[in-house]
Amino acid sequence: MVNEKQRKRKMLLHRIKMSKQVYFLLLPVLVWLIIYSYVPMYGIILAWKDYSAAKGIWGSKWVGWEHFEFMFSDPRYLSALRNTLTISITKLIVTFPAPLILALLINEVRVTGYRRAVQTLTYLPHFISWVVLSGIIKSFLSPETGALNQLLEAWGFEKVAFMYEPDLFIPILLFAEILKGTGWASIIYLASIMAIDATMYEAAEIDGCGHFKRIWFITIPSILPTVAMQLVLALASIMEAGFGSIYNLYNPATESVAEIIDTIAYKTFLKSGEWELSAAMGMFKMGINFILMLIGNIVTKKMTGYSMYSFDN
Repeated sequence: MVNEKQRKRKMLLHRIKMSKQVYFLLLPVLVWLIIYSYVPMYGIILAWKDYSAAKGIWGSKWVGWEHFEFMFSDPRYLSALRNTLTISITKLIVTFPAPLILALLINEVRVTGYRRAVQTLTYLPHFISWVVLSGIIKSFLSPETGALNQLLEAWGFEKVAFMYEPDLFIPILLFAEILKGTGWASIIYLASIMAIDATMYEAAEIDGCGHFKRIWFITIPSILPTVAMQLVLALASIMEAGFGSIYNLYNPATESVAEIIDTIAYKTFLKSGEWELSAAMGMFKMGINFILMLIGNIVTKKMTGYSMYSFDN
């Protein structure tokens, strides 16, 4: 056992030595990651502190789980937690398959010019900020001047205040998320599909397999590792309902269904300066995301045989 560990260690050191130029190129990125992602993590201790700017983080008084107890005793935070989970789970169910479906459809397009045009048109919304995109959606759905309401009025229907209907907020949000993110997220699936050996398709075609069977028996099984990785990453951000999209689309009329943990944390920090309470909310989210990531990795490993990472030797 000891000899096996020593052998693996020597092999690892040998690989590092052989690829030292690559690791050297990665060094600036590693330094950047440590400075901007790991160093700020010391601030999470604010979640257990009664923070005072005069005393600083380390000089402030420890209060234990007081902020977490306050969170779970306040109806606003419980409502925000419920909304966060509702929106996140709905987004996972609806938006997760969308990039995969788009990638499969694009892969079936044989006209190169048309294919490139479709890819370009679906990628472009990704580069539009949520501020701009939400403004376009609000303008389109405006009860007074919106194009959709003008069309409804021309057909003899009453105008609808889409943006002020709580029941319509999540469908509008899902539409916006799909519009903005589907094309860009499909790139990784397209790359995986392109890596599939073309001879497999040729052999299947000779055997009489149609488009659907080739997709079902060749394409999808071949990209399962990518799907598993994306699913684990999606589960790892289940508590991230989407601050940018929600904050720019919601209004007081839809606050009952649109208020999430992120928006409350933002308001808590911005309006009252309660850094420690915002930190507690962030810490709670991070803990849930981490647990779900581990569970998702185990489940995908059991169901598909693939996982994002493994603890096996």
